[in-house]
Amino acid sequence: MKKAILSVICLMTAVAGLSAQTVTDEASYQLNKARDLWYNSANAAGVAKGDMAPWRNLSAGYNLGKGDFTDSWNAKSQTGYGASGDMLTNLGGFKLLADATFSRDELEQCMYNTSMYDVRWDMPFYVAMNTRERFPMHRMRAAASLSAVSPLMLNDRFSIALSGSFDYSKAWRLGSVTSDYAAPGFEVSPSVIVVIDDNNTLGIAARYTKETGTNVVSTGDGTSIEVVFLQGLGYYMPRWAGGNLGMAPILYSTDSKGASIQYNHKADAKEWLAEVSLDTGSTQVAESDGGRAKGAVNRYVTKADIQGIFGENRSRKLDLNVTYNLFYQLNGASGTAQGQGSLIDGGLKYTAYTGTGAGNCFNFMMGAGIDISSMDLSRVTNTSFKALSLLPYAFVGKNFRFAEAHSLLATLNAGYNFAMNTKYTPPASLAAGDVIANFMYDDEADYLHAYYARITAEVTYTFRIGDVLSLYARPRGGYIKPMNADGARAMCDFALGVIF
Repeated sequence: MKKAILSVICLMTAVAGLSAQTVTDEASYQLNKARDLWYNSANAAGVAKGDMAPWRNLSAGYNLGKGDFTDSWNAKSQTGYGASGDMLTNLGGFKLLADATFSRDELEQCMYNTSMYDVRWDMPFYVAMNTRERFPMHRMRAAASLSAVSPLMLNDRFSIALSGSFDYSKAWRLGSVTSDYAAPGFEVSPSVIVVIDDNNTLGIAARYTKETGTNVVSTGDGTSIEVVFLQGLGYYMPRWAGGNLGMAPILYSTDSKGASIQYNHKADAKEWLAEVSLDTGSTQVAESDGGRAKGAVNRYVTKADIQGIFGENRSRKLDLNVTYNLFYQLNGASGTAQGQGSLIDGGLKYTAYTGTGAGNCFNFMMGAGIDISSMDLSRVTNTSFKALSLLPYAFVGKNFRFAEAHSLLATLNAGYNFAMNTKYTPPASLAAGDVIANFMYDDEADYLHAYYARITAEVTYTFRIGDVLSLYARPRGGYIKPMNADGARAMCDFALGVIF
């Protein structure tokens, strides 16, 4: 995986001199990508029809977060470092898109989850502690992707693209209970567009995703310590880590297939892109060597997106998206259905830029939006978990330009989360003092029920060196304060980067 990321970064460096640079700072970098609707879709072939300026951007940074206001299984304190890069370049008539990222995080004051890199609501099967103890964990992730886009062919009526990506995540903990989780995965996605006429274009993309994971749970000194194999909404299978009855390695296998269609309409002063996609897949979980821990999740994920850009100099942008994830939970060797859930995530955002011209510069940016999240989970035993939240927000940014070589982009984003209809109905058969049901899930219900204010601020200073190189520094910070709960959370990060 690291070799794949290094290959992408080397490619980005090798082609640096093959395209004239017109993206020179953070403001032009953001606006350049926002204006190309196909770039922000699942169809890479559509980039052949756009007029994005080429860029290459590399950065490295350090981040930290601290505070009690977080998911019950997440870390109260986190520090980390990482590097990332992305690019668009022209090579022999083709367009190449690439990005790569690497991150390493140290987590303190974790609870429950001892195995997974990231806990997902549609993946209940993982190993957790059956106590309220806190412990450290470590996480690492490396990912890279590359898309090759053909030029428009057949009288500028047709383009094809092939995209591939790799992703490797790892999580581990040491101490009385040790855990090592590793999950490599890949995705392959061909896409095509057909230009009907000067104003209308159709596109279609397909994708296949495969991920395999292994989690080994044991103890540092070989003794037996009780853990649980979670089965969802407070149900679990008691197990042991270490000793003669210790769990065998847990094996994960995820397969997913999907397709999406796009319709693009472009006129003199406006452009729209609508996209609908469907993905189906499953995750199989089993303890190796014939162990008892088994389960599966079948998923059906539907997405709809609408993008619009309009106004003088393409200075207004509208984004509307919604994702509906319907999944079924199958427990045990029999594969009988034990529960189901639906997760809905949506967003609406409107952005306006002032001072735009022929290039990708602007003076001010401002806008507003709303994020919506809904969860409805249930089991055949009348156990359920429901939650709904609305987060409206507004943002503003100012791009300061000091002579030709210096610029500074400052942005501020503020929002307020409204939570409603949050309710957890625990298993009736469990004891009143059960840790998983009455602490992990109850604490999570309190977290999701919180009203909170959120504010983030970011400043990026860019210094341009000649015509082909720009250096930048970016500090960023955020703060979340709940109104009907204790605690808060603060986050910040700092990055240094180069655009070339």
